[in-house]
Amino acid sequence: MTPDEDRDGLLTEEARRDLRNRNLSILAAHSDSDEFKKLVDDVVSGRKSTLEASMSPVFEQVMGPIAEKAAELSPDWFQPPASTDRSGR
Repeated sequence: MTPDEDRDGLLTEEARRDLRNRNLSILAAHSDSDEFKKLVDDVVSGRKSTLEASMSPVFEQVMGPIAEKAAELSPDWFQPPASTDRSGR
């Protein structure tokens, strides 16, 4: 178990929030939309929930094309990693 995991091996609430915020910040950094950047800032700062943000037209404008592109990807591009134990061997 890592410090970011709970007893069940799942990420802690804090680790999930941090991962969400980092991913949203990366998306905002690569977006040309100032409105989307503000929306992400609102989520990261806690002024808006992820659910509220996801229902925003601005969120759909930015994320819609990304989701469509992802849906077109063939699963063949992904090769699962070779079996390893928790120590990375």
